[in-house]
Amino acid sequence: MKDEPFSAPTTKPVSAADVNQTFPRSERKRDPRFDQTQEFDSKAFHNSYKFVKEIREKEVTELQKELKTIDDRSSVKAKRVMDKINTNRQKIGNVKSFEKAKEIKQKLKMKENEAVKDGKQKFHMSEKRIEEVVKAARFHDKQNGSMKRKFIEKKYEEMDKKFMRR
Repeated sequence: MKDEPFSAPTTKPVSAADVNQTFPRSERKRDPRFDQTQEFDSKAFHNSYKFVKEIREKEVTELQKELKTIDDRSSVKAKRVMDKINTNRQKIGNVKSFEKAKEIKQKLKMKENEAVKDGKQKFHMSEKRIEEVVKAARFHDKQNGSMKRKFIEKKYEEMDKKFMRR
């Protein structure tokens, strides 16, 4: 009776409202993590999924130990292990750079709010300009990092190639 199709009685007229009431719309069941009714809280998300970062770091150290045990570095197994190490390192680096970019954007917003409090006119920085500032900060960090010389050489090599194409 519950999920049966509606059969209208032939003896009396039935309104369209009665027909629609027979099949009430059931609420879609969703995963609560992806529920659109709540506002996304990035801090809570990162705190609850921070174990993934730790797992990746542990996996990198385990894979490095495994790589040391492999004798032939040119074997398929060694290449797979090295690929896994590189992908995990890249994922960790992407998360770090994303967090750094977010931090820079927050600092820019705070500076702007302080300037407004001091009586200056409000200025909205475009997304393109913000990305340029973030890119400059990344470049500065890489210049001062441990791979300074190698990074600078690669960067200038890329710039030379672009210049030569023109």
